[in-house]
Amino acid sequence: MSAVAGNPSRSIRRMVALLALAALLLPVLPGWSAQADAQADEPADAHLAELISVALDDGLADANAERPAVSGDGSLVVFDSAATNLVAGVDDGTRQVYLRDRDAGTTELISANADGDPGDRQSRRADLSDDGRYVVFESAARNLLDEADPGHPDIFLLDRDTGQLSLVSEYAGQPSRAQSYEPAISADGRYVTWIEFDRWGNPEWHNAGHIWRRELATGAMRLVSYTPQRQVFPTNKWDPQISGDGRVVTFNGVLHTEEGIHGPYNLYAWRDLTLAGQARTRRSGSLTPPACPEGSVPAAPFDDVEGNTHRAAIDCLVELGVARGVSDTAYAPARSVRRDQMASFLVRLVDLLDVELPEDQRPGGEAGFVDIAGTTHEAAILRLAAAGIVRGVDDEHYAPARTVTRGQMATFLVRTYEAVTGTSAPTPDAGFADIAGTAHEASILAVAGLGVARGVTDTTYAPAADVRRDQMASFLVRLLDRLLLE
Repeated sequence: MSAVAGNPSRSIRRMVALLALAALLLPVLPGWSAQADAQADEPADAHLAELISVALDDGLADANAERPAVSGDGSLVVFDSAATNLVAGVDDGTRQVYLRDRDAGTTELISANADGDPGDRQSRRADLSDDGRYVVFESAARNLLDEADPGHPDIFLLDRDTGQLSLVSEYAGQPSRAQSYEPAISADGRYVTWIEFDRWGNPEWHNAGHIWRRELATGAMRLVSYTPQRQVFPTNKWDPQISGDGRVVTFNGVLHTEEGIHGPYNLYAWRDLTLAGQARTRRSGSLTPPACPEGSVPAAPFDDVEGNTHRAAIDCLVELGVARGVSDTAYAPARSVRRDQMASFLVRLVDLLDVELPEDQRPGGEAGFVDIAGTTHEAAILRLAAAGIVRGVDDEHYAPARTVTRGQMATFLVRTYEAVTGTSAPTPDAGFADIAGTAHEASILAVAGLGVARGVTDTTYAPAADVRRDQMASFLVRLLDRLLLE
């Protein structure tokens, strides 16, 4: 995958010229005598800079070496250079990305394809995870990956443990067809952020940069360049940065509203409000429920939820990425929830909580559910079925288009609660006269006891009634809040 040049000698890297300069200047500097006495026992080169862009002959690079980034322990440094003398086989003056292992004294070519060939167009602006396993960089090279967009800068990721190079700036397996720049990777190697211009050819975004964050394990992407008013805006100044855990992305830009562009450039910080991010904070003891404190999330852009009793819950789930509209401007709050849709809602919730569920273990033998193959929600249904959260109407059928009743919803929710917490939910009497002897009686009592579900009156639950999309939002938000208390 990569070319490596060895360098057993370190003497040339000590920048001998600095010694001559020090000999002239240091004796006349204030405090020099005392400082010299204090450092008398230290090695002579203890405070000298070390050369990173080391040539094959242990000399200097023959072109500028720029934009370094360093690993957590300082042993690894990535940088870019158009030098022709850093590693063997790179001699045409095209800018490449390199990694210097200071401990091993080696330089590694990062911007190379599977055959070890360097990129045929410039690669630059690298960053690396704390442990140095992952290196991310931008490149316009046409020969690194077949799926990259020819001629446009893309964002690439190299897993140095496996040697696998992958495309970060892609959507649904296709290159973004946009110009992507300035990647940064979180210290834990989980997230990458970058700036992208004119994504998908949207005329409203032409010549405007927007900041994205991608979770590498799942491929999930978030547009993070929002103003506090939830207006997408261009950032013609670059430089997105990401925190060590990936929860905060900072960037600068000009506010863009319907009234025009408002300068000058300002700095912004986007914070991950999803439970995947909150769960990591929670483990350090700093997160408390509710999942979406009042006033903490923007209003979802749906025209049909104004004045709806469940509006706050809908806004919360949309912001957390658990629920989506049926269109850009409609949520369809009165529409009944289907069994297949419910599976996707629950999978998104579980994924946000960082809970691992078995995957691709088909219920009912290898055949699985014959009525979900190729459907949008197939993967979600299979994951939840493998974990025992959902079940089919028989061994071979899931009935994905059937609506979910309030009784069935209770069972889905209590199984999710038990899968996440590893504990059984208690079933105190809730006083509902219409659930005795029904298949979901125990589940209804459990979710009522947890504060997740409520009756339609003090004495009735209406277990056979369909669950609406707005009601579902409230059920799920209450479940999130309860899980945060566990």
